[in-house]
Amino acid sequence: MPRQATNTIAANDAAITALVKRELAKRARTPVKSAPLQREWKIVGVPGLSLALKPSGVAIYYLRFMAGQGARRRQLRQAIGRANGTTAIKLADAKARATKVARDGPAGHLEDGSTTVTLRALFDQFEANDRDRAPRTMGDYREAMERDIFKALGHVPVREITAKDIARTLTRIETRSRNAAHKCRAALGSLYKWATKRLLVDVNPMIGMGFTHKNKRRDRVLGDDEITRLWGAVESEEFGATRAMRLILKLAILTGQRNSEVAGARKSELHIDEKIANPHWKIPPARMKRKDRDQYVFLSSQAVALFREAIELAGDSEFVFPATEFGRHVDGIEREHITQESVSRAMARACKLTKIKNAHLHDMRRTITTWLGDRGERSDVLDRILHHHSGHSAGQRSSVTETHYNFSIMAEPLRDAWQRWADHVWKITGQAEQASNVVPMRA
Repeated sequence: MPRQATNTIAANDAAITALVKRELAKRARTPVKSAPLQREWKIVGVPGLSLALKPSGVAIYYLRFMAGQGARRRQLRQAIGRANGTTAIKLADAKARATKVARDGPAGHLEDGSTTVTLRALFDQFEANDRDRAPRTMGDYREAMERDIFKALGHVPVREITAKDIARTLTRIETRSRNAAHKCRAALGSLYKWATKRLLVDVNPMIGMGFTHKNKRRDRVLGDDEITRLWGAVESEEFGATRAMRLILKLAILTGQRNSEVAGARKSELHIDEKIANPHWKIPPARMKRKDRDQYVFLSSQAVALFREAIELAGDSEFVFPATEFGRHVDGIEREHITQESVSRAMARACKLTKIKNAHLHDMRRTITTWLGDRGERSDVLDRILHHHSGHSAGQRSSVTETHYNFSIMAEPLRDAWQRWADHVWKITGQAEQASNVVPMRA
């Protein structure tokens, strides 16, 4: 008689969503000296199907089943898909997969139980188990693979795919867009590198593969007049964006953080209570391009006021800028918050209104550090504003001390730099008189 599962969850989406939300909130409230343990729940009434919550906060549907023949018959555990995040699948899809295996037996397995895994299935494993890449990066990989690779090779067993197969596919993509071919090559390179280290593939066909492409290095810096016009466009009726989108653009201008980091901000990351002497925004490494330490954004009084307004608009969502019913949606993907693509389109619309040419929101990162640098700001402060390794702005390598020993967050100089920049923006956009209504931070 099989052992009775001690942790169980009802087989419905609402119960699973509530469980994951409750467990993540519990982790956030409980100070932990080491990484939280993985927990797993049996889904009641669905043979072999379970839900696992990993230390990273990712929830995965797993299926346990028997495969192989005779003495080599064994139990296998296979990831089906994510239960949370932008690439989450519905419980009905996971249940259908489990029911089919229970009814018909596992497909694509050899006599020793090993699997003839397809390229799509291998990528699903990669997405479910890799911990070295930010969710944004993995989402970009998924989008590139779904758009251009899986149509040709997704159903093919990995052991049958050759380097020439991949090169032919990338060549077809390159005729449409060199950048798209580069993205697919990056996704496949990361996938095969991960799979090779885990002996999931015998050879890595991406070694020596070309199709790399670099965009021209940008040196665009916005002037005061352009910032003033851009700010005015964001506030204008003609802009036509939601209040949340207007706040995202303003906060990106004031903080110099990437649009994905601002749009994906969680309330738990913000420390802006009136009792806190140094209001700040602590962004975890998983959401940053540099993943070896947290990013501390010491908020100007203007940024604090904007974030407080955004939180009030967000209601009970865990995100500061929750997804809306507006904008483009991708079938099968439920958005959690306003996406970076939506922010980029909004920025392009604001630039069109003001006739500002060749400007991206990412250029504000270059603008804020250039403005501060022209006024004698220290290079290590500029590096930390952008969350770069120390020495990056001067083209120098980081020292061992900086990388492994110096974990100072430099609150005082950073807070002063961000406040000086915000005061400048307030002045050139004609809002200096409004700033007096905001309580300044303690020096």
